[in-house]
Amino acid sequence: MARIGNVEFNAISEERNFVNEITDHPVEDEGAINDHVNNKPTTYTIEGIVVNPGAAQAHRDLISIRYHGDPVSYDGRATMKNAVIENLTTDTDVNISNGFNFNMTIKGIRVARPSTVGLLPADLKADTSEVGNAGRVQPQ
Repeated sequence: MARIGNVEFNAISEERNFVNEITDHPVEDEGAINDHVNNKPTTYTIEGIVVNPGAAQAHRDLISIRYHGDPVSYDGRATMKNAVIENLTTDTDVNISNGFNFNMTIKGIRVARPSTVGLLPADLKADTSEVGNAGRVQPQ
């Protein structure tokens, strides 16, 4: 059994995608140099099935998780904390009387935390000043 948020389902397949973006800078004699690697967010593509009397509520819950975009935990063959549903497709057919099939793509997100002046040491805080709004200033 796999779970995303509060929705339990049977995972049929789980594809994990780990991508790096590598910068290329052309130079005259050497072709190109690569000097920076940027880790892109990890994505999982999951194919699953929900078959139980609470399938209608599970369907509503999956749509709600996708709609609101709140980070949830995913626990399947692999796990992902702070996951959001990027894409969700559901379908039913004659073989499933009380459930549905679905495909979804989830992405691991990193949430930035704002820094505040209140966390600075007192001597460093004294060296900082509030940013004012001077409007447009003409150079002299």
